[in-house]
Amino acid sequence: MAGDISLCRREGRKNVKEVLSAQEFGALVEEIAPLEAAYDWDNSGYNIKCHEEIRKVLVCLDVNQAVLEEAVKGGYDTILTHHPLLFHATKRLWNDRPVSGIAMQAVRQGCNIYCAHTSFDCAPLGMNRILAEKLDLSGIQPLTVHKWSKEGRPIATMGNVGKLSQPMQAEVFAEQVKKKLEAVSVRYVPLEKEISCVACIGGAGGDFVMEAAQAGADALVTGEVKHNVYQEATDMGVMLFEVGHYDSERIFCSHMCACLQKRLYALQYKITVENSQAGVRPYRTV
Repeated sequence: MAGDISLCRREGRKNVKEVLSAQEFGALVEEIAPLEAAYDWDNSGYNIKCHEEIRKVLVCLDVNQAVLEEAVKGGYDTILTHHPLLFHATKRLWNDRPVSGIAMQAVRQGCNIYCAHTSFDCAPLGMNRILAEKLDLSGIQPLTVHKWSKEGRPIATMGNVGKLSQPMQAEVFAEQVKKKLEAVSVRYVPLEKEISCVACIGGAGGDFVMEAAQAGADALVTGEVKHNVYQEATDMGVMLFEVGHYDSERIFCSHMCACLQKRLYALQYKITVENSQAGVRPYRTV
C-alpha cells in the first residue's frame, strides 16, 4: 500500500515536503522502535547509509537479492528491514557471498538500509504487543522486562501474556492461531487441559518457556522452537505452538508501513512508504 500522501494536495494542504533527511527518517522509525530498547548484541539502526535525502522507502522482513532488485527497479532509495543485513562482524567483502555481496550492491546503487530488529521486538508496543492483539488476547502484560527507565517505566520488554475470551482445547486454538497469523502450518504438542492464558513471542522465542510457565501461561505461541524445548515445555505444563519465524513476524511490514504513513502525513511529508512484494516466505511446505 503506497504512502505518497497524495491527499495533501487534494485537501489543499500547503508546505508539503518531498524530501526527508536520513536523520529524520531514523528518528521517525525510532518513535516506533526505539534503539534504547534493542539488545546490546543486536545491530538495529542504519546498517548502510549512502545518502542523506530520502524520498521512497521499501519495507521488508529480510533484505535478500530479490528485495534489493525490487528496490533498485522501483526507485526506492531506502530499505527498512526487520532483520539486519549486517549482523555478525564482517572482515571481508566478497561480491559473490550472500551478505557482503548484497551490501556491496546496495552501496553501488546508493540504497540506504535501516534495520529495526530487537528495537522493534523489545519495544513495549512493538512486535509482541501486536502479536498478542492479533491473537485477540485481553489483559495483555509484558512477559519479561529487561530494561527500566529511571521513572520505573518499562523501556525494553520481551514477549507478552494475556487471556483468551474463553478457554479452548489445543486443537481449536491451533486452528485459530493458523488463521489469525495466516501461517502455512502450526506445530504443537497438546496437553490434557484447556488453554486460557497465552504467552507469545515473535521469532525464535522457544527459550522463554520458563518465563511463560512462571507467568501462568498454558500455551506459548512463537516462531521457532528447538527440539529439546518441546519436551521441557511439556514437563512444565506449557503447550508450545510453533508457527514459523516468518509467519510470527510478518506483521512488522504492514505495521511499519501504516505507522510511518500516518506520521509522515501528519508532518506533511510526501514520502512513499510501501511493503515489499518480493519479500516472501523463504520456504515451502507440503
